[in-house]
Amino acid sequence: ALPQDWPDGEVSGLRARGGLTVSIAWKNRQIIRATLTNQANAPCSFYLRKLLNNEVKQITLNPNETYAED
Repeated sequence: ALPQDWPDGEVSGLRARGGLTVSIAWKNRQIIRATLTNQANAPCSFYLRKLLNNEVKQITLNPNETYAED
């Protein structure tokens, strides 16, 4: 959920629980790029849900590994 005043933009370096670093870019209020990097010293698993088709997939990242979604 983004404010109406932010139709386009990006944010990087957000820290999420479990040692993930998150970066997101959006245009016309739609995500166009997302990357998640595991900064922890152990594997990290999370679920990713795509809003358009409601697809859910589990992703596991090893330490210092990055997942990117365009």
